[in-house]
Amino acid sequence: AVARLIVAIRQLLESLTQWSQRKMNEDQVSDVYVYLGDRINAVVTAFDIDMTDLLSLPKDLRDELKTCLAEEDTPGNLNVYLPKICRIITNLLRGLRGKQ
Repeated sequence: AVARLIVAIRQLLESLTQWSQRKMNEDQVSDVYVYLGDRINAVVTAFDIDMTDLLSLPKDLRDELKTCLAEEDTPGNLNVYLPKICRIITNLLRGLRGKQ
């Protein structure tokens, strides 16, 4: 479950890069985010993790992605949002690791 989560995170980051290069559209990136959400739920279920203190992170990620994808699809705009997106993902992974 954890390996699939890591793959899903990588896919999300790659999809954002492809979006910024106009190789993917917002709906395709959104589909990758939904897949990532499924993988997060699979890890939570597999390890019976209490997500109470981490609940805001998937929402924060979704909100940041929505804001990013509302911008013009350029590498410059991605670079504006990518640091916060990566920070949210890192915090989520640290939180999950701490719960295992």
